[in-house]
Amino acid sequence: MRQLAYNFRNWQKLEATGRGGSDDGFDVRGWEIEEQSPDEDEEEDAKELPEAVHNRLWLIQCKREKSINPKKLEKYLAEISFDGLYGIIFVAACDFSKKARDKFNSICRAAGVQEYHIWGKAELEDMLFQQKNDSLLFAYFGISLQIRRRTRKSEINATIAIKRKANRHLGEFDHRNHHRPILVRDSEKDHYPYSDAVPDFKQKPEWKMYNFLGYDYFGIQILLREFFAYIWEDGIHWDCVDDDSLDAGRPSCDPWLGNEGNDKINRLRNFWFNLPNGHKAWYKIIATIPYDKIITIDEFGDNILRDSSGDRIPHVFVEGFGKGLRFACRTDLRLIGTHMPRVEPDESKRKRFFPDPIPDEKPKGITVPE
Repeated sequence: MRQLAYNFRNWQKLEATGRGGSDDGFDVRGWEIEEQSPDEDEEEDAKELPEAVHNRLWLIQCKREKSINPKKLEKYLAEISFDGLYGIIFVAACDFSKKARDKFNSICRAAGVQEYHIWGKAELEDMLFQQKNDSLLFAYFGISLQIRRRTRKSEINATIAIKRKANRHLGEFDHRNHHRPILVRDSEKDHYPYSDAVPDFKQKPEWKMYNFLGYDYFGIQILLREFFAYIWEDGIHWDCVDDDSLDAGRPSCDPWLGNEGNDKINRLRNFWFNLPNGHKAWYKIIATIPYDKIITIDEFGDNILRDSSGDRIPHVFVEGFGKGLRFACRTDLRLIGTHMPRVEPDESKRKRFFPDPIPDEKPKGITVPE
């Protein structure tokens, strides 16, 4: 409290009398310098007058209590000698009722005290959260608003830097050429590119290729899954083949893709391609990689991965990717074509269309399997 009171008045002395015991009721005793009025004689200003004339005696009384009711407050004040006191500050880290404050004011006025203040829980919090007292807040409670502000500023600057880097190296999403592959890597793992060194690589990969889709306010968007879909004539009911082995959204240049399901996906693609244009659709699961999880972006990549035009594929290093980082995902069901309408993929409106197994021959018409 003594340190918190330093800026309260212009003190000549501020003593921590309570720390030595036998404090005569004083926890902190202070002498405030009494400034002379400007119209006093200059010679009088220069004189060194006795301390009792020029300085005002203050008492700061502290109590460590969870609650202080008016009766208890009156008892504490009765233990104080008000002789010669100019001001008093009664301090406790608890809430004071209006009745208790009124009792305090009336007792101090009756004792002839010129200034009197109660610093309760609310007043102490207000003072500690002032910028000038941030060092005390940190020293005694381990909290620093300045450090929090600097930390938050650093976090925001880091996010902006990643956004700029992503825009510079990944570019803007182009609807005409939306298959722009990127490699997402775990920033804490170093087994790349040897998938054999990663146990259960297919289920828990430390790196994986995705098609980049663009940005939102939260991070960069990738195509997590893409499935062949069908929308019925009413424009409400729909169906898709959402088997992970039939994911059509994986970049074709992925060397870890393997040949599993290729025959089945080729049959499905042939079947879907020959459906009427007003019914063919894509069911997409779009994920967002948060900016604050992206450590950096290597725009040069390596000689292992190149896209269809021969350019190197950027590597995006993500914190926790190999540890099951959960992406924020949304689904999108849309008829093929740039300006085709989007259909809400409500599971309750899903109506089976695709046969199982997918036939080798082209569909001769739209028939509903039994």
